[in-house]
Amino acid sequence: MLGTLQELADRAGGRVVGDGSLAVARISTVEEATEDALTFATDERYLAAALKSNAAAVLVGASIAPESGTKSFLVVENARLGLARLLAALRPSRPQGPFRHAT
Repeated sequence: MLGTLQELADRAGGRVVGDGSLAVARISTVEEATEDALTFATDERYLAAALKSNAAAVLVGASIAPESGTKSFLVVENARLGLARLLAALRPSRPQGPFRHAT
């Protein structure tokens, strides 16, 4: 599990509309979204597809964010930037400095 929707919102610098305690296991495209996934929408067309998807929640930009609906929303100022921040926060850090394999 990646965390609750509220925890992800805190990492992305956004706010939750809906159920912040929703458990999110993965971030997926609209087409691949499952019931435990967070998907994203960058415009109204993708928002309409995301609302019809199996995703539990949708990351959206503030300009297209609904105030309520059948899904929960992670609302950020810019959806692309919010998604990038969220993915960067979830990625494990790489070792720093010179690295030589033992073989």
